[in-house]
Amino acid sequence: MQETVITIGMLLGGLGLFMLAVGMITDGLKLAAGHALRDILGNWTRSPARGLATGVSITAIVQSSAVVTLATIGFVNAGLITLFQALGVVYGANVGTTSTAMIAVIGATPNAKRVAAAHVIFNVATGLVALLTLPLLFWLVRNTGKLLGMEDNPAITLALFHTTFNILGVLLMWPASGWLTRFLEKRFVSLEEIEGRPKYLDKTVAVSPMLALNALALEIARAQSSVEAVTDITLAD
Repeated sequence: MQETVITIGMLLGGLGLFMLAVGMITDGLKLAAGHALRDILGNWTRSPARGLATGVSITAIVQSSAVVTLATIGFVNAGLITLFQALGVVYGANVGTTSTAMIAVIGATPNAKRVAAAHVIFNVATGLVALLTLPLLFWLVRNTGKLLGMEDNPAITLALFHTTFNILGVLLMWPASGWLTRFLEKRFVSLEEIEGRPKYLDKTVAVSPMLALNALALEIARAQSSVEAVTDITLAD
């Protein structure tokens, strides 16, 4: 019971700190905002495509989609950009965070590379679809916010957009998950995995007992050769 109370307290405290940070960023931007900053932000987010590119670029530089999203909320609250302009930046931040995964798997195992590649494909595909359907998603989330009585809160609205983005990604990639798994397993393969796969045994030899026996003999000989090679290397070390 005590652990539950502590967890809830930490959750509420973290949420409070987040809202405090948003308020401080907003107040600071209102004081610092000038025509130059407003013009720069307006130029960077003039269209959804520009906003997406901005979100991708800044997130790749700072390596944190949370920072980009938080700053975007501050810009909206300060009136420097509109909520619609912010959507492209938030989607771009989701796509840009894939750069972290790509950097992390340099020199990693094939399994790690498959996970990172799946992450990149998921976010990039979802980002492109979201960009093409942005007006529809904007209408959907705004009306959902109105039903919940939260249409005047940019932070809540962008959170709804972020949730919608991920739900859209799941719906988009679910039907293609089988194909994507097979593609990634073929694309990222280690030498050990190649050696561990049967070379002569497959479904086609099962139609004939003679072919099956010959294939089995060849596979056993190949396995024996691999074991002997590994043994020789181990003894040499």
